[in-house]
Amino acid sequence: MSECECWAMVSCLDPRYDMWAEVDPEARMPIKHPVAHRNGQGRFFEGDLGRLSEEQKAAMFRLLAEKFGGIPGDVREHFESLGYFPIREPVSLVICRLHTRCMT
Repeated sequence: MSECECWAMVSCLDPRYDMWAEVDPEARMPIKHPVAHRNGQGRFFEGDLGRLSEEQKAAMFRLLAEKFGGIPGDVREHFESLGYFPIREPVSLVICRLHTRCMT
């Protein structure tokens, strides 16, 4: 079985675009699977930390700490303990071959 290659992407008009583009030049984030979850703030997808490079993780944790007033190390520890980082809708999805087969 191959590894998931699903991605979430935001429009260049989305307020998150510049932040995402600092992490990935194409402003896309890897997701674990294309199934959305729901919490008190709406629907979200599970971002896949394992598919980000160390440089991308460092940039993401620094940017999130700046945005929400935290410390990058604490932000990293929080999301690593969760096992994912939430990606809130609206996003466009690129669904990999593995998950396309599961959905039919």
